[in-house]
Amino acid sequence: MYRLENISALNWINPAGSYLVLISPEAIPHLAILHKGRYFSLTHKKAHVNEDFKPYFDFLKRTGRCVLFVRLNHEMHEIQAAFEQYEKAVVGKTTCLHPIRDLLAPRSHAAYIFELLPELDSKGMVAETQHINMDDLLDQKGGFELNTYDKDSIFAYIETLNEKHAKRG
Repeated sequence: MYRLENISALNWINPAGSYLVLISPEAIPHLAILHKGRYFSLTHKKAHVNEDFKPYFDFLKRTGRCVLFVRLNHEMHEIQAAFEQYEKAVVGKTTCLHPIRDLLAPRSHAAYIFELLPELDSKGMVAETQHINMDDLLDQKGGFELNTYDKDSIFAYIETLNEKHAKRG
């Protein structure tokens, strides 16, 4: 398990900053990159590349989703290429972690965010962590422990999303 410390409430997002975003970190988190106000994410539907983050941010706040923003000390190069090489998350093959790992730690063998974050932290890439809607999940010192889970759980969740999407048409 990996524990994040000194998490503070999100006051503002640095418009020139880069963030690793964990959506619903209390469960199996969805991962995204926020870079200079642009959103990059691999979902069960498609790769979201270089999109405006404001609509997503407004949705996350409005729906009360828990979100961690891990500000990164890392020069971002080839973000678009990292995400464009994937069409979407594929059961049994790719998850939202893949383009992020390719981008931030290409030599890493981390299969989960709870494995990748300690690697990034040990390399001095984690500057600070902030949150929205997580006050009740943090301990008194602003700490939060990421859940551990397995690949079957991730792929089962992706399959559930695919089924919901298919029913909507």
